Amino acid sequence: EADALLGPVEAARPRRRRRRSAENALDTASRVNDELGLEGFADAGMIAGRYGESGNGDAPEGLGEARTFGHVLVDEAQDLTAMQWRMLARRVPSGSMTLVGDPGQASQPGAVANWDDVLALVPMYNPPNFVTLSVNYRTPTEVMDVASRLLAVAAPTIEPSRSVRATGEQPRFISVAPDSLISETVTLVREAVARTGTIAVIAPTELHGVLADALAEFGAAADAAEALDAAVAVLDATAAKGLEFDHVVVVEPNRLVTPDRPGLRLLYVTITRTTKTLAVVHAESLPE
Repeated sequence: EADALLGPVEAARPRRRRRRSAENALDTASRVNDELGLEGFADAGMIAGRYGESGNGDAPEGLGEARTFGHVLVDEAQDLTAMQWRMLARRVPSGSMTLVGDPGQASQPGAVANWDDVLALVPMYNPPNFVTLSVNYRTPTEVMDVASRLLAVAAPTIEPSRSVRATGEQPRFISVAPDSLISETVTLVREAVARTGTIAVIAPTELHGVLADALAEFGAAADAAEALDAAVAVLDATAAKGLEFDHVVVVEPNRLVTPDRPGLRLLYVTITRTTKTLAVVHAESLPE
C-alpha cells in the first residue's frame, strides 16, 4: 500500500544500488531459467521482467511495480480484508474479476464480507453480475438442518443452501465428562473407520497432540500438511476450511471457535465439512 501511494523504496536508492539490485534480479532469473529447464522458452530478462524487475539498472521506471492481469479469479473471497482488496484492485486495473465466496463463512479478522463493501474497493466500469448458488451437493439434509439454525445467528442475512440428498443419519451430540473426552473421540473414530471413507477430527489446537497419540493406531496425523493424506486428519477449524470428509468428529466446539459471529461462522464451516456423518463430542456447554 505504501509503495502504491509513495513509490517503491528501491526508487529512492542511489543509482548504483539500483543497478546492483537489477543485476541480482537477472542472476536469480538465470538460475531459475537453468533449474527449470526453460532454455528456448524464456530468457532471464523475460523472467525478471515478468516478476516486476526490469533488469535495467539505469531506469527507475517500472522498478518494483506489481504485475497486472487481464482477469483475476478470487476464491474464498469472503475472507479478504479491505487492504487485500485494494492490492487486487491494483493488479486488475480493468476491474475484470470473478469473485467466489460465501459471506456466511467469513471468519477472518477484518474480512469484508459484504459484496457491496467489496465492490466499493475494486474498479468497476460495468454493472456487476451476481449469481447465487443455492443448491448444496456436499452436505446432507440432516446436517444442513442444524447448520441452518447456526447460520441464522452467525449470518442472519444469508439464505442457507438447499441440500439435494439425505443420508437418514442425524448428527450426534455427545456430552461426556472431561476425562472421557479423548476416549469418546477415539470410540467415534473407531466406528467411522469401520464404515470406511475419509475421516477428520476437528478440535482445538491444544488437543491435537494428545488426540494424534490416542488415534495413532488409525494412522492419525495432526500436522496440517501430513493430515491431508492421513487416514484420520486432526485439524483445527481454520485448516478444515475448503475440505470435505465422509465422517467428521467435532471436539469441544466451545473451545474451538470464539463466541462471536466470526467464530460462529467458522463453526458453521466446521460442521458442514461432512458428506455423510457428523458427531459432536463435548464436555463443556455447546455454544448457545
